[in-house]
Amino acid sequence: METPSGTPHEHRRISYLSSTASFVRWPKTSRGLITVLFGLILAAGASGQQVDTLNPTDSDKEPITKAIQPLPAPSLDLSKTIDLTVDYSFLARENLSNSQSAYGRIGEQQIGVRASLNLPINDQLSLSIGGFYNNFLFDLGNPNPFPRIPLVDNLGTLGATFGFMYKVSPRFSILGEVAPDFSGDLNKLTTRDFQLGGMLAIRYAPNGDDRLFFLLGIRAKSDAQPIVFPVAGVHWQPSDVLTFNLTVPRPEVDFKLTRRITLFAAGQFNGGDFRVPDSTGTAIGRPQFNNAVLTYREIRLGAGLRLKLLPFATVQTEAGEALGRDFDYYRIHENLKADNAPYVDTKVIFSF
Repeated sequence: METPSGTPHEHRRISYLSSTASFVRWPKTSRGLITVLFGLILAAGASGQQVDTLNPTDSDKEPITKAIQPLPAPSLDLSKTIDLTVDYSFLARENLSNSQSAYGRIGEQQIGVRASLNLPINDQLSLSIGGFYNNFLFDLGNPNPFPRIPLVDNLGTLGATFGFMYKVSPRFSILGEVAPDFSGDLNKLTTRDFQLGGMLAIRYAPNGDDRLFFLLGIRAKSDAQPIVFPVAGVHWQPSDVLTFNLTVPRPEVDFKLTRRITLFAAGQFNGGDFRVPDSTGTAIGRPQFNNAVLTYREIRLGAGLRLKLLPFATVQTEAGEALGRDFDYYRIHENLKADNAPYVDTKVIFSF
């Protein structure tokens, strides 16, 4: 919060001048006493000033209230404590190579929204709370009259995040997060779709700043395969124009072309773990697929441009290829693979 502006200061000046005007109309006895007190106040204020800052020529022209300055209000820096990202991507329709699949071709749209609020508690500890929505909408075509492996056209996640970061020293920090969610067909969510995830990591910054740091930790999710897996990465900014952010799930290299434009090349491990509806297997005469856990994975390789429209708003667009697309019912050992597909992705990022 900035120091109070000139408008409140003017209000205070009017208040003081009003008091002086009322003093002129008081009786002579009171007027003499107040004159003495007022003179003592002015003398005390004058003695507190530095001699080298006085201007004898102009001091008699300044208002009385200049000697009495308002105290600045306590400041609370709320910059970059609220983050909001809206994401949309499109994948072209490609073939499903397994002849046992319920469909022969599949396209994809993905819609994501993520918001977080960071709450600094003190110089060492900060907390965060947020929510996220991620939805895969599959465009299924060429149905198979005798399918053995089903697919659903709507898989998504709706959840919350609760995190912390504790700065042990200028070089070491501990990060943690708990993320409960519901993952499944978003049109038919039930309590069986509940999952619990989390992360714990150590951050090491050799120079005690954000230009170079290393991450090492673990991430876990109740329905993932495997349930626990390692997290590692490095962030290095050798100059003001070049940044290597090699951390999962999205390693990225940035080149700052201008103050507003950044070019980047990135990879992304995308997908999720979902529980399909309880009628999925019954529809094709294979009840073992009812309420089964389906893991969808893809790896995206692309490049794009990030444009800073406003101090708090950025637009990002990229294009590339989605590789290794895999639908895995790992608990019942059934698997489908889709061909690689080109994709385009657009994000709008707000940071307040």
